[in-house]
Amino acid sequence: MSTKSLIVILVIGLAACTSAPATVLATLPPPSPIPTATTQPPPTATALPTATPRPTNTPRPTNTPRPTASPPPPEPWTIAGSGDSIADMGHPCLPAVAHITGNASSAYFSVTNLDANNESIDLLVNTVDTYDGYRPLDWADGVCTTRFEVKASGDWTIEILPLPHLAADPGWWLTIPGTREGAGDAVFFLHGTPDTAQISGNAGGNYFAVIGWGTRSDLLVNTVDPYDGTVLLDKRTFAIEVRAIGPWTIAVK
Repeated sequence: MSTKSLIVILVIGLAACTSAPATVLATLPPPSPIPTATTQPPPTATALPTATPRPTNTPRPTNTPRPTASPPPPEPWTIAGSGDSIADMGHPCLPAVAHITGNASSAYFSVTNLDANNESIDLLVNTVDTYDGYRPLDWADGVCTTRFEVKASGDWTIEILPLPHLAADPGWWLTIPGTREGAGDAVFFLHGTPDTAQISGNAGGNYFAVIGWGTRSDLLVNTVDPYDGTVLLDKRTFAIEVRAIGPWTIAVK
């Protein structure tokens, strides 16, 4: 939303001054007579002012250090491996989207993000199918991922996409009103003020969840049955997260 500024420019014109012509001088009234002199009493003595103390020296202000420029967010980076692994995050924690791929052999595949105390934050992936999906990373207050625990057979990748780098990519945004179609785990952002979402998906009867992210996360849909319905969205919702196997459609108004 753009903010329009109204700037009012005041121009003051200055008129040129010229001597008054004779016709104008003739209309002026004659000067008043000079008043007669009157005797004035001598002025009383005025006390001399007291000496004003000299001002004290004001110390010079100390030099204020110039503020340092905030470092730009890191570019997207990829963590790759094979089999069971403990993989460091590689950068300070920051809100991002994690693009995770793996499990080409359709064995068991799980990815868990851990904090600095090696405590589990979220089970990002838990499947026996080939996986290629997107999950929010460190969006909640006070959450900081420092490493990942991967359980896998075969190769896997975790691409970290910092949110500032996604903001300029229109492919991540849905303008309201609008419809988004996809398949599997996904994240997209909303441009505009939302009201409702018409959601359909999970034709195969797998696990299906839709979460709205705003000042908090709202679980909009949570089912293992095929779903087709309309839900209310908090007007501060800025992103939608989908957990799904198979295709889905979300129309936001």
